[in-house]
Amino acid sequence: DNIKDCYDLIEGNMAILMRAYDLHYVTSSQSGALYSAILNFYSKGKIPGRNEQEKVAALFNNIPNIESANVVISIDKIAKMLAAVYDVEEDFLEVNNELAYEYISKTGPDEIVDEWQELIARHGHRCIREAEMRELEWAVEPTHLIESLKSKTRLFLEGHKPKETDLSATLFEINDDDLGFFQRNVVRWMLPKARKAVVRREHTKAWAIGVQHQFKLAYRHLAKMMVKEEMLDDVDQIFFLQHTEIGQMIKSGDFSFWKKIASERRRQFPELQNMVFPDVVFGIPVPLENTIQTNSGNLSGVPVSQGVVEGIVRVVSSLEDASSLKKGEIMVARYTDIGWTPFFSIISGLITEIGSPLSHGAVVAREYGIPAIVSMKGAMQNLETGQKIRLDAVKGEAIILS
Repeated sequence: DNIKDCYDLIEGNMAILMRAYDLHYVTSSQSGALYSAILNFYSKGKIPGRNEQEKVAALFNNIPNIESANVVISIDKIAKMLAAVYDVEEDFLEVNNELAYEYISKTGPDEIVDEWQELIARHGHRCIREAEMRELEWAVEPTHLIESLKSKTRLFLEGHKPKETDLSATLFEINDDDLGFFQRNVVRWMLPKARKAVVRREHTKAWAIGVQHQFKLAYRHLAKMMVKEEMLDDVDQIFFLQHTEIGQMIKSGDFSFWKKIASERRRQFPELQNMVFPDVVFGIPVPLENTIQTNSGNLSGVPVSQGVVEGIVRVVSSLEDASSLKKGEIMVARYTDIGWTPFFSIISGLITEIGSPLSHGAVVAREYGIPAIVSMKGAMQNLETGQKIRLDAVKGEAIILS
């Protein structure tokens, strides 16, 4: 309960967090390198075109034991159990989120409570923008998990059936005439290793976020003590100071100076969130101007989960936007991480401005047959909520219909 002791405890364990992310970066590099090598064989050493990207992305379909995909499986399972409860509408669907949480975590049927506890035990440290220290984890703030469960339960009550995926089948045979004899055999040797590397990357990301979760809890505890001593105005303010700055603040006793800096950074944060930067930067990053426009009504990107779907756009830049998603809408986002996974139960298509065939959105979209396009520059500026579009994840195009 001593502010300095709490800070010193965080300081003394910082190396653990660094080691956790070091491991994740190693596995991420492995999966990325193997994917790039396979893509290089298909493109014959040239810059890969859309055709080559489509073929290689298809080789990474239906990978078993994807950690983030397990979230959708768990939500589907709980929602299906809820739909079978006789009085689910009055006990869960038609009550506020606080009462719905009470039901699903304590007062509901034992088998549902057990499944919920298992979901939180395995994934409770995850959330949207999970690498951001200030974001609240599902175990701390389960609101949008509850909302996702409500939406999915209603779908099951309407007769919805989840996509069944046979992950035991061999779905990545190499039978491509574009590859020579040597290249085919090398790709056959590399591909199982590349697919396993994707699984390892997902698991090490979960472990790293789990370690970071403990640091989040420690910083919040420290912040509460600092608020009590009027060193901070509120708990959230601590996340707008660097770790070393917090130490300087505690040591110097100059609270007003550091509070002013934290407040100004927090004021500017929404503007920073809306900035777009180049994919590769040398020197000081300079945000791009919004110059990307479309005259033809079409936008293009990299197809990572094939299929064609027409639907209504929902541009998502916040939790509030995501909570408004309706069944069958096409989600358009800057990027996705595991925190967006619960909404994959609702959407019919996905577009992101940032991403690759091995990014989270691409991996989960393929597992659940959702057409998806990534790296579609300008999507957030040129597509609007309420528009009807055709998402062609074969050609890699979004065609504005209305």
